[in-house]
Amino acid sequence: MNIILNYRHKNERLEESLQAIGCSIVYNVWDIDQINEIGAYAVIFEFKQILKEEFRFLRLSYKLKRAAIPIVTWCLDLPNIGARQWKLSLLLKTRLIDIFATHSLQGLQNMPE
Repeated sequence: MNIILNYRHKNERLEESLQAIGCSIVYNVWDIDQINEIGAYAVIFEFKQILKEEFRFLRLSYKLKRAAIPIVTWCLDLPNIGARQWKLSLLLKTRLIDIFATHSLQGLQNMPE
């Protein structure tokens, strides 16, 4: 199973954990043709990367949706990430992210389900 990790820096713990369950890891692939060629099972984004490269993420996420490749992200800094609340709301309402995980639910009471 090939997993794409779109992270600013290597994430050794996540990489080791995914490899332990039989996944192969490829870092920072933002081209849908390459993702399809790799045969990616899912693409995992660092949430800060999504916010820093929002237009790049939006373009790729629509293509991933059409290709039925799951989009996963997590945020360790929520709710103090410094992102505007409407950006997070928009990402969740438009269902551009299949799985969104955070270490805290603080501040998420008004988020769409």
